[in-house]
Amino acid sequence: MPEDDAFNGQRDGYKKAETHVKVRVGPGIAHEKKLVGLHGREGGRGGARPRFAKDVADGDAANEQATEADAANTQFRTVGGLSQFLADVTKVRDEVFVALDKIRTANPSLPKDFAKSFFRATTKAETPEEVQTKLAARQKAKADAVKRKADLKAAQTQMKALKKQITGLKK
Repeated sequence: MPEDDAFNGQRDGYKKAETHVKVRVGPGIAHEKKLVGLHGREGGRGGARPRFAKDVADGDAANEQATEADAANTQFRTVGGLSQFLADVTKVRDEVFVALDKIRTANPSLPKDFAKSFFRATTKAETPEEVQTKLAARQKAKADAVKRKADLKAAQTQMKALKKQITGLKK
């Protein structure tokens, strides 16, 4: 308030106000120039990096590309080129199997599985329950092996102690 100033309403004669305390404006450390404050000003501690928005946009674009690629891959495998190719291969395989079976029928000295011997047996896909069962069996076998190893080590230690006792008794 003007009535509270130290000059009783008179001007102090200085054109520029000066302070005895120097206030640092802007970053005082070189690496702080790379930081952006909460309100977009340079030098704010703990603020976001200037490239953060670009990194987020790049990440979103990469996620979108991955989603599109997954969709294209699924389409290719289910109704697209791969699906059609596998259907054609299966058709030719069946035709070859029939032709080989006719050869076996014409020549009874050939084994009954003559046509099958030209192709790999198809494997059935394991269900998640079967996979879990196998995994549990492997883990149990591993735990049993560790227990047997510990038991063996304990027995060896006990045997050494007994040998020392026997050696001590002989003396």
